Amino acid sequence: MRHCPHHLILLAGAIVCIGVTGCGGASEGATGNRATSGGSASPRPPQSESTGRVAQADTSVDTFTGTAKTIVDWSGAIANVYGTYQAADALLQAFGILGDPSQDATIELKKLEVEVDQVAGNITWFIAEADREKELSDLLTSVAVTHDSVRSGQPVDWSSLNTATSTSVAGAADTTLFERYFVDSDTNGSAVSSAQAGSITWKNVVPYSQSDLLYDNGQVYDWRVGLPSFMQLIALRMQLIALQDPSFTTDGNFHDELTRYHDLLQGHLATMDSGIRCNTVENDPEVPSESNAANNPSFEFWVACADIHTGLNETQVLYFDDSYPLSYASCALASDGTSAPDYDQACLDRRATDYFNWYQTNVQAVQDAAYRTLRNQMPWFGVQAMIDTLYLYANGTTDLTRSDSTIHVAASPGLCVDVPSNSPMTQVQIWNCNGDPTSQSWQYDRTNQTVVNESSSLCLDVEEGVSLPGTAVWTYWCNGTPAQRWTYDAQAQVLRNMLGNALDVPWANLQPGQFLWTWPMNGGDAQRWQ
Repeated sequence: MRHCPHHLILLAGAIVCIGVTGCGGASEGATGNRATSGGSASPRPPQSESTGRVAQADTSVDTFTGTAKTIVDWSGAIANVYGTYQAADALLQAFGILGDPSQDATIELKKLEVEVDQVAGNITWFIAEADREKELSDLLTSVAVTHDSVRSGQPVDWSSLNTATSTSVAGAADTTLFERYFVDSDTNGSAVSSAQAGSITWKNVVPYSQSDLLYDNGQVYDWRVGLPSFMQLIALRMQLIALQDPSFTTDGNFHDELTRYHDLLQGHLATMDSGIRCNTVENDPEVPSESNAANNPSFEFWVACADIHTGLNETQVLYFDDSYPLSYASCALASDGTSAPDYDQACLDRRATDYFNWYQTNVQAVQDAAYRTLRNQMPWFGVQAMIDTLYLYANGTTDLTRSDSTIHVAASPGLCVDVPSNSPMTQVQIWNCNGDPTSQSWQYDRTNQTVVNESSSLCLDVEEGVSLPGTAVWTYWCNGTPAQRWTYDAQAQVLRNMLGNALDVPWANLQPGQFLWTWPMNGGDAQRWQ
């Protein structure tokens, strides 16, 4: 008899993380001195940051949020494992239904359970975890039993099975399953040291209202509550569909059901994105009449980006002394001393320009990096990957590199993604399509989420794993890190990277020899591939 483990969600997350390179948050180059309440790797500081000091806080890792993200990302990939008994066996082994986990896996799972219990115990959930586990357990049992029946040639009551299992997935989409009781302190996060205020949290910086939390009768939206289970249930439902109809990815028989899941996930992704808020608060130096002024002669900037639904955040305090260009004394005109001086307007305009440029380099760049770091701690990529898969299968669309092994610029199909050399760390470009099996032959693997050059076996990679827009794309030894994980959106014809940006032709210069980089998605022709 098959056994469905009680800690289903935790098991799925542990299976993914054990021994997998790059299972944690995305890095952005070398680690800088960042104060964070989110717990992921920190982005490298901008070059100009040497002009200021950064106050650091103790880093606290939200284990539950990290585990939920891992499960969502895993579900987005495992949805593509279907169609053969071997694939079904692999899926069931991943869920812990077939075979015994290794001793190491068991030990790691127990550690994970303890960590999650400690963190999740501080959060007031609306629906008991046992209820979610039962839904998963029931559907896992259906997959296992149906898998055995099909393999042994036994009859399957597909009508009843489809009704029961699709109802389970639909039930998991109920809005109440994505809610928790509203306790404001649950999402405070760690405090960051401030010379002027003693300490602050992101809530001192980022304005939001109770209605922004989708507050309803004492409950608020929290993607961590329902999204991991919903994603797993969709992935499992697709296994049953594949057992019944191996051609479901092209025949359109399940178009309506898959489209329904697609639309629901798009709604959750939009809600998650709307919950990311960023802001900066500027504080002038304390004057001599204020307490402790001698110790606080600096301009202090509070910079924060937060997911207001969960409290996941990147919060920093920046200090600037002489480098802060705020003095207007040099613009003052001669005065008789009996009235306020006049100012030279041209000088003031120049000062305003200087300040804007300084702010963009020293403060806005830090806020932008905080946004990227925060977003990459959230499971947007796993959700997007499943959305892309559902659209592909619902509409029978041809996937990237499936009609041929080249990747064409959609707006100029005579141009193809090309790599001039088989050597690692060679920047990728666009070039006239010529069918060269060395430079223009690629294989997109939706399950592994990689784009591999078929000649060199090197992976398409974002240089140095940097999430900064404008980072070059090259080929590198395959290593499974976020810099090499891609999901293709056949609807928008966009190739998104796990670090948060899309493959892009700089400045839309669709000319042979133009090297490629990553850039935030904008819907332009420079980001459309086929």
